[in-house]
Amino acid sequence: MDGLCPPKRGTAKKNEDIQNAGRFNVRPIHTLLELKGPLLKRGIDISVFKKCLSLEIILQKTTTSELSYCAVQKEHNPVMKKKNLKFGMGARPNHNSQESDFILQDLCYAYKHSCKIKMFYLIELCAGRLPFPTLRAPWTRWALLHEESPKNQPLFDHEAALQLFNLTGTFRRESSFPITLQHLHSLEALTDTEEWLPGEIKSDLLESGELAPIMYIQSDCDTPAQRDTFVEELQKYIQIDSYGTCLHNRDLPSHLLDSAESHNHADLRSLTARYMFTLAVENAQCDDYITEKLWRPLTVGSVPVYWGSPSIHDWLPNKNSIVDVRDFKDPLELAKFLYKIIQNDTLYDSYLEHKTYGVITNDLLYNTMESRQWGIDNDFLRGNFIEHFECYVCDKVISEHSSTKPGKLKATRAHYGCPEPPSAPNGNVDNSSFWVEQWHKARVEASLLHHLLSNPPYTFIPDDFYDQVLIELQKNGYFQRFPPEHVEL
Repeated sequence: MDGLCPPKRGTAKKNEDIQNAGRFNVRPIHTLLELKGPLLKRGIDISVFKKCLSLEIILQKTTTSELSYCAVQKEHNPVMKKKNLKFGMGARPNHNSQESDFILQDLCYAYKHSCKIKMFYLIELCAGRLPFPTLRAPWTRWALLHEESPKNQPLFDHEAALQLFNLTGTFRRESSFPITLQHLHSLEALTDTEEWLPGEIKSDLLESGELAPIMYIQSDCDTPAQRDTFVEELQKYIQIDSYGTCLHNRDLPSHLLDSAESHNHADLRSLTARYMFTLAVENAQCDDYITEKLWRPLTVGSVPVYWGSPSIHDWLPNKNSIVDVRDFKDPLELAKFLYKIIQNDTLYDSYLEHKTYGVITNDLLYNTMESRQWGIDNDFLRGNFIEHFECYVCDKVISEHSSTKPGKLKATRAHYGCPEPPSAPNGNVDNSSFWVEQWHKARVEASLLHHLLSNPPYTFIPDDFYDQVLIELQKNGYFQRFPPEHVEL
């Protein structure tokens, strides 16, 4: 491997290396022929290494839930051509394999001190899964990608954790690479009337007793928003057809039971279109966190009864495109208003101007969708946001190092951070809630983690770390009822 690895660095050269690390030229890698000999000596399959080089990134496996990438250097020049990066398709590891996809792990570690970029996919990333005890080089940029619910990753609700990263791809518009509209296929999907049923047809279905006024379909019944408690109260005053496992009272066709497979199925969309209203209650409240719970009814022409993102009105096609749960003091008042809409065809149609008139008056929504370069639902022509995020990160890092006056790349709380989880519909915080305790646990973790990583050399010892977390939480009244074991923290 002498022909591959940069020379070992002595302490005398350490400061010089750090000073020079930020100055480099981007160029393609040389031919594989010069690498064949050293690779064979190490017993590394040349075809596997060739595949890795064709992607021009090396995968470093730390856990099955974390994907971390190193930009490879040769002779201190990074290989960062963006055209072949395929994080989203082709380079994702096979988690069922223990060896084949990770045969290059040793090779990656040979280059770890030369890494320019590490990318993290944060679905299950926690404090102990960051790359300990590896010392983070001053020139290494960390990028995080997280498109899912804030309930899945409370650690990054807190600035102390977010500040460890340089670039972000999240649902927040303030993110480095915003993916706020990740669940909206296109503007045309909002105005298209192929699936839409006019109000008079829905009124007939309602009067016949075939359908309730409201559709509700959820199978995640334990959420920070405590939405089932709200829905259970609402259905005391107005009939709701509940198709999911939560508050179930009506069956879906068998081919629609797998929510992961059927969330955009034509038959589910057709069913939704028959309802006057659809309950669209997000599982957590955070600015710009907007899911298919809103966009599915909007695109098929069922009026969403919405609770979730406080910034939702910034993204609606028109001013009155939803019934906002927050506008009502309690479920009874909301139910009375829904009955008022049901009895007034003109009022009902006013919530569907994107269908009845085919208009979108929201400039932010229009401009954001028009400028979006990536697609959804297996759009092979434009690619997905994961692929585009990778290219964006590489462009930013190349630009940073090429600039004579580089800007400071650093994430802030605005890139992801969400508040203490409130409950629907009133938005109050229940301090006895498991989800609120988890949010505060993550707050303490973030603070301790930031201190640890900001004061190298550091060593992550789980028992010591979580002992400190528990002590700090109990000082503030949390985890008093059932003090958890470390594994439950």
